[in-house]
Amino acid sequence: MLNSGNYDRAITAYSEAIKIIPDFINALYNRGIAYAEKGDLDRAIADWTTVIGIHQRNTDALFCRGDAYLEKGDIDKAIADFTAGINIEPNNDEALFIRGGMYINKGDFSRAIADWEAVLRIDPNNLNARRNIEIARQRRGY
Repeated sequence: MLNSGNYDRAITAYSEAIKIIPDFINALYNRGIAYAEKGDLDRAIADWTTVIGIHQRNTDALFCRGDAYLEKGDIDKAIADFTAGINIEPNNDEALFIRGGMYINKGDFSRAIADWEAVLRIDPNNLNARRNIEIARQRRGY
């Protein structure tokens, strides 16, 4: 794991590259990672938003931005980003699993169950998805 000084150096290097090539997706994406690791979620979100503006189908940036929104407590924006990414990568069982958890946090048991059932169609051996479905059904009351 990098220490804060390494993140600062990385941010400086990526920023220099972005000055030369403003739409350098890799530099923007990676600078967003460095910002997020330092806890500066707003700057990370800004970089990933720029990446998505350049390349709307960049699921890495969508999922990272969604994670950042989730960490900031904005579940609706997190779900929107994960949904956009899942629309591009419908077999991304990790993203479906995470979004299922977000739906549970909103009390939307049906959508959570649907996501975890989709996970099981992709990976029938995913015991966490199977367990979460049972918990969600119990919490929903049937």
